[in-house]
Amino acid sequence: MEGLYKEMIREHYKENNNKILYRVRNNDQSLTLIKVAAGCPTNDAERDIYFSLLGDDWQGLDELGKSIGSTTHLTHMTLHMDLRGDMPDEDDDEYADPHQALPENDPRMKQTVLFCKGLATNTSLQSIHLNVLGGNIFGLLNPFFKNNPKLNELVIDDCHYYQLWDDLISALRDCVSLKCVKINHMELMGEESGEIFQTLRIHQPQLEVLEFPGNQLSRRSGEGEEALTNLLRDSNQLHTLDISRNSLSDDALYREVYYLTLESYAV
Repeated sequence: MEGLYKEMIREHYKENNNKILYRVRNNDQSLTLIKVAAGCPTNDAERDIYFSLLGDDWQGLDELGKSIGSTTHLTHMTLHMDLRGDMPDEDDDEYADPHQALPENDPRMKQTVLFCKGLATNTSLQSIHLNVLGGNIFGLLNPFFKNNPKLNELVIDDCHYYQLWDDLISALRDCVSLKCVKINHMELMGEESGEIFQTLRIHQPQLEVLEFPGNQLSRRSGEGEEALTNLLRDSNQLHTLDISRNSLSDDALYREVYYLTLESYAV
């Protein structure tokens, strides 16, 4: 009975996925945002924009990416994915990465690769929100980041960046018109934070909003604080800053606030 119920639920979500895919494929002008995630929509409004990652194969994700690649009305997209493989056994190397990605031959990974490949030709998306566990989502999306001149907002929530640091930095460097960057709750420390701020200072001079809460930019080194000071000093467009929940000392806060001529900031 339980198996039958699960199959009924899957068919219900599959039907909704087909409706979303039809709207994207036909460039529906009323569809401007889309959410791709596991689970199910929580209300009627979300159901109209929600593409569910179904079962162990994520069927249809490849077609969705291809269709998004040619749409001209979609402006906002959220990706909430879990690309983690099996946890290592207790007998494995104690230094084994607990967030290792799904193997390349896993159907979910195959679908994700094809989805990102199709997405690469999209030039309408202005905002992308990533909440992806495991997998090299930054590397897979790199062609999209490079080719979309309209992308002005990048939100990164709790994405695992282990061993994928260069691709994350490439994403921040290769986007051509970022005005809003939000990197939330990733526990990034001084050295990593410093490289992010330096990259934004050099490659995104038009940046207007920077949100960096829930990290540890002053931990282990002073590079994060120094690079943030330089960013604030050199920026002509930045008007909103959030560096709350970063465990900054009073002295560090004073140094950052010294350069603030912002409309909004949270420390």
